[in-house]
Amino acid sequence: MLIGRLAALKTMDIVALKKMWRDLFASEPPPYNRKFLESRLAYRVQELAHGGLKPETLKRLAALAEDLEPRSR
Repeated sequence: MLIGRLAALKTMDIVALKKMWRDLFASEPPPYNRKFLESRLAYRVQELAHGGLKPETLKRLAALAEDLEPRSR
């Protein structure tokens, strides 16, 4: 159950959170604080359950990022 999995993040110790990070991201967790790990893991759990961003949203974000990049002269 998704809600139970999200609620469990608050009760997991840091070792368990880091293991979950490795399982979900297939990489080492960043050296950030617990709150960051919890929020990013919660997002990832929901993303896997419901799908990620829509392709249109990804295109829009890419366009916005391109607008922010410094242009070479």
